[in-house]
Amino acid sequence: MSTTKVKKNSKALNAEIENALFNDVERCELFFTTHWKQTVAVAVAAVLAVTAAFAVYHHQLKAKRAAAEQLGAADTVAELESAIAKYPDAPGVAIARYRLALKLIEEKKYDPAIKELAKVTSSADASLRGKARLTEAYATELAGKLADAALKFNTLGNTGDTAAAVKCEAIYSAGRLYAKLGKKAEAKAVLKNVSNITIPNGSESAAYWKAAAVELLSSLE
Repeated sequence: MSTTKVKKNSKALNAEIENALFNDVERCELFFTTHWKQTVAVAVAAVLAVTAAFAVYHHQLKAKRAAAEQLGAADTVAELESAIAKYPDAPGVAIARYRLALKLIEEKKYDPAIKELAKVTSSADASLRGKARLTEAYATELAGKLADAALKFNTLGNTGDTAAAVKCEAIYSAGRLYAKLGKKAEAKAVLKNVSNITIPNGSESAAYWKAAAVELLSSLE
């Protein structure tokens, strides 16, 4: 093929490409000219959607911060009850309920305290749940319901996700109450369960309550 013919073919190809590109640009301009209202509307809607989403997120963050501050600052029974009523689903409400229960126990209002603790045991994390159930059993004992308290302690001592220290304390307390009720066989059966609990390294509390349970069991033999 001659050089002249190649140059002609190249020019023709370039012309076709330029023409195609030009046509594409023209088509874009024509589309925008024809549909500019729709295009602008879509762009504005997108901006509004992003703005609305940010506003919702900011509002939720502000609400969570306000809830945490009020629940944390509440100190008296009245303040805690008010904060809990205002923010019943806030992340920190379980701890606030636990604190409220402790305040009620101080005032010897055991039944209301037990009701609050029951709500904590159904919604808190495992650590707080164990403490709440232990406190609930003590409140039941303070209310004079020794058999019910012994059962609560015994059940807690056999609950799988409970910390070793809480389990040992619960087993000791269950054995102590059964012995106080004159149910020596039940006390011994409960206290023997402490041997199945492994004490984590460094857990002085668990070691103390386990030793107390073993000592109590020995005194009943």
